[in-house]
Amino acid sequence: MSARVVGFSFVALAGVCDVTGAHGAAFYMLLIAVCGIAVAALGAAGEWLEARNQRAAAGSPATVAALWSVALVLAVLGSSVRSAELDDGVVPTLGGAALAASFAVFAMLGALSLGSQRRRRSASASRPR
Repeated sequence: MSARVVGFSFVALAGVCDVTGAHGAAFYMLLIAVCGIAVAALGAAGEWLEARNQRAAAGSPATVAALWSVALVLAVLGSSVRSAELDDGVVPTLGGAALAASFAVFAMLGALSLGSQRRRRSASASRPR
């Protein structure tokens, strides 16, 4: 769970740095975010494989693993595009788009997490005691 928080937090910090004009700092925030997102993506892939091996319904773990992989690709893309423009102090269009798309992916991950929590609560409430 902590790698997920680290990844999201540093992407959010990169967005704040871009808004305030500290584009060099945003680049380094994205580089740090790549590490957290990579760990989260590997963890989500492991959860998906466990669910698949236990013959569980693997729809949600597979989706979560895929979304974390997309977030990783977007973070790497955003940081690599920014590296070329680091000295100029501008944000490349593709770098800004990758950051915005990362926020969309994190919103989808949050929605999936809330949905799974609700399903667990409703399932535990419907069990006879």
